[in-house]
Formats: sequence, structure tokens, C-alpha cells
Amino acid sequence: MTARPLRALIVEDEHLIAASLADSLRRIGLEVGGIATTPAEAAALLDGDRFDIAFIDLFLEHEFHGLDLARQASARAVAVVLVTGHLSDAISDTLATLRSAALLTKPFSIDQLDAVVAAVRQSMANPT
Repeated sequence: MTARPLRALIVEDEHLIAASLADSLRRIGLEVGGIATTPAEAAALLDGDRFDIAFIDLFLEHEFHGLDLARQASARAVAVVLVTGHLSDAISDTLATLRSAALLTKPFSIDQLDAVVAAVRQSMANPT
């Protein structure tokens, strides 16, 4: 018996990046259950649907909304992958507080995406 595909939420305000990420996730076997381009859309999707994993851009609408959404997703037992082109110690420190959290830095390849998904899947199977 094969496991069902992970159901993913994408939170990204750049439409082309969101579409590319959705295509890449489908290519590696995930189901894309929703795409949000604003913090409000993302919050509504998290409140109204079930996701296994959320890919959340840290900077939405040129503001630092991603960590709030990541905390909201984590509180709903959704694994979080923070996506950013900007690294900082604050981001790294926050990863430890989120369920099955990982960091994906832009730009990334499909191999890097696949590796992050595999790592998150492993941490979901073996929570500490």
C-alpha cells in the first residue's frame, strides 16, 4: 500500500514563483491543496482546510508576515517550510519552535526542494 501524497499549501505573493513551486511540488508527488498570495488568504485557508505541509514565504506584501503564518500552521499540526531569500539569526532561532520546520532558500532547485520535503516527511514520521 502506498502512502497518500502530502497535501501542501503554498503561501507566496509572487504569482510566477507560486506557480513554479506548485508545479515542482506536483512533480515530486505532493498534492497542492491551495495557493495563497496574501496573509489573509493564507489564514483563511489554514482555518478552513486540512494541510500536511505549508510552504510559506517569509516576506508577503513586502512585510514580515511569514513567521506569524508559520506559527498558525504549526499550531494546527501542519509541517512548515519557510521559504526566503533573506537569512537571519531570528529566522534560524524560530525554526526550533515550529512543528517539522525546515528552511528553503531562494533560488532553489527541484532536487533541493525534494530533499527538504524528504527531511520534513522524516521528521513527521519520527517526531521528537
